[in-house]
Amino acid sequence: MSITLMGQAPGPNSSEDLRHALFPHPKNSAGYRLYDIVREAAGGSLFRAEYLRMFTRVNLLTEYPGPVFPMSEARAIAKLCWEDYEDQRLILMGTQLADAWRFEAQPFCEWRFDGAIEYAVVPHTSGLNRWYNEPSNRELVVQFFREQVLPDL
Repeated sequence: MSITLMGQAPGPNSSEDLRHALFPHPKNSAGYRLYDIVREAAGGSLFRAEYLRMFTRVNLLTEYPGPVFPMSEARAIAKLCWEDYEDQRLILMGTQLADAWRFEAQPFCEWRFDGAIEYAVVPHTSGLNRWYNEPSNRELVVQFFREQVLPDL
């Protein structure tokens, strides 16, 4: 079964396009932080090229939304593309995406089934998210990828 990593939108200073969502560069980007977590889950030996082949990576929105997340627009897009993700596993990067899909956000890092989509919510890897400052929180995400995601790829 394929697994899709879904981000909110390209970063504000990003040249990211739809083909490069959550790309692991530059080093301080949300895409790099996610790659670093997955690499740690894989035992530290995961090359970037391997990582890029492991997952489908998309953003829900095509443009950086600015300081306020455009929830009504995000919900409309999620509703339009619902059928595209039926019978897939979807990892949503952040609680705002869970809300856009009208999914429960917590508890984090647990597979759930809603209708025809199996999903999990991982806290957003933005540098603004202080959730990852607690080492046990980061370990929760690493363990999720190690035990519940990577074995299925």
